[in-house]
Amino acid sequence: MENLSVPKNYELYKVKSGEKEVYLMKRKKFKRRLRKKPIPEMVDYNKILQIVNEWGDTGDAERFKYFFIASYLLGARVSEVLQTHRADWKMKYIQDTEIMQVTMITQKTGDDGLIRKVPIFLNGYERELSNMFLDYLKYFSPKEKLFNFSRCTAWRHIKKIDFGSMVLTHSTKRHYVNNWFGHPHYFRHLRATHLREYYGFDTGALQKYFGWKTPQMAMRYTKTDMDYLVGLYRKS
Repeated sequence: MENLSVPKNYELYKVKSGEKEVYLMKRKKFKRRLRKKPIPEMVDYNKILQIVNEWGDTGDAERFKYFFIASYLLGARVSEVLQTHRADWKMKYIQDTEIMQVTMITQKTGDDGLIRKVPIFLNGYERELSNMFLDYLKYFSPKEKLFNFSRCTAWRHIKKIDFGSMVLTHSTKRHYVNNWFGHPHYFRHLRATHLREYYGFDTGALQKYFGWKTPQMAMRYTKTDMDYLVGLYRKS
């Protein structure tokens, strides 16, 4: 063993091979340093509507436009939106209120295969986007998938969107950076924040809507700004 040359970042370990003991070489395991992600400000609904209205209506541009709308309305992961079919989007009447109920299969390690049903409100603050998506659904048969492109393609297009929001970095100086571009998971944070601000969803309602296991996730995903705090005071 003394004569063995071990490259940097590798180590030896001993195993038995029959009656003999041999040494094998493997790469050392290093603890990965997790870099904290920047925290974007939550844009309001009018900004979302502006982005949609500026989108093109031909070819691939139209498909990604409606994928953008679906991702926001559902507050779902990219893979969950991509695997939905027309039959998963159904009109329902609950308590004399017409909604669109969407059935999705959770696409997360440890929760794969769990069924989650999400309501989309047709006459709420998001009514413009909801009605636009209803028109889009008319072009599909029940068993047809709504979006026929890959997860990587969806990520690539969403990351081109300039939300124009400020980002608080985690540097030592903690400074703001303008023109933050989109990230697919941003829709979950954004939808959760809007449901709380516009509809007053509490922690339990958000946990049910997004399929979270613990109420702490609702606190992590929603962003509280000064306007929201002043609004609570005015309602009191």
